[in-house]
Amino acid sequence: MGLPLPERGPAMAGWSGELVLLRHAQTSCTVNGLFCGEHDPPLSPVGRLMSDTLSDADGLKGTSRLYISPSCRSVQTSAALAARFGLVARVEPRLRELSFGQWESRRPDQVRFEQAYRRWYRDPAQCAPPEGETGLAVLARAVAAATEALTLDGRFDGAKVALLTHKAPVRLLICHFLGLPPRQYRQIAPVPVCSVTRIRFDSGRPRLIELGNVDHLPQRWRSAPDDAMDSSTENA
Repeated sequence: MGLPLPERGPAMAGWSGELVLLRHAQTSCTVNGLFCGEHDPPLSPVGRLMSDTLSDADGLKGTSRLYISPSCRSVQTSAALAARFGLVARVEPRLRELSFGQWESRRPDQVRFEQAYRRWYRDPAQCAPPEGETGLAVLARAVAAATEALTLDGRFDGAKVALLTHKAPVRLLICHFLGLPPRQYRQIAPVPVCSVTRIRFDSGRPRLIELGNVDHLPQRWRSAPDDAMDSSTENA
C-alpha cells in the first residue's frame, strides 16, 4: 500500500501566492543521462555558466523567498540568484531529489531489463528503485515543503516563492497542484536543467503559468540544456 496523497480541493481554498519551481543547472550526470538522486555531483563548467543566467529569468521578478535543496548542485545554482535578489537561500531537505537506490549513477538502459525497472516504469509513484524512494514519498515531503514556503506565520501572504530543487519534485508538484495522476509524473515535459516553472494560486485555484522555461539561457543551449556544450570546447 502506498503513501496517502496530500490533500487538495477544499484544503487549498485559502491558498494565494505563486510558486516558482526551479531545477538546478547542468551536471555531469545530466550530460551523461545518469540516475542522480543521492549522488551529488557539482555543476559542470556549463552548469556554472547557466546558473549565472538564472536570475535573468522574467518569471523570477518579485521573488521574496528562496528555498533550496541541500544538494551541492542546488546550492551552487542558487548563489548568483540569491545575490541578485538579495535573498537568503534557506536549505530545505524535503526538496532533495528522489533517491534512486541501487540505480544511482547508472543509465536507464543499464537497468531496463530488471523486473524492478519494469514495475517502476509502469508506476513510478507507487514503485521504487531497489533501495530507493517512491514518487509518493517524494510528493508527500515536497508538498509539505511547498505549503510551508508559501506561508508566513502560518498564513498565506500572497508572496512569490522560489523552490530550487530537482526534476522529480518539480514534476510531482505539478501533478499534485494541477490534479494529475502522480503515476504520470515522469511524462511531464519539458523540465530541463536551469528551467523555470510557475504555478499561481488565485483564491485557492492553481494555474500553470510557465513550464520548463529556459528563455534566460543563451540561444545555443535552449534546445537541449541537459547535455549542452560550451562553444569553446565543442571542437576540442
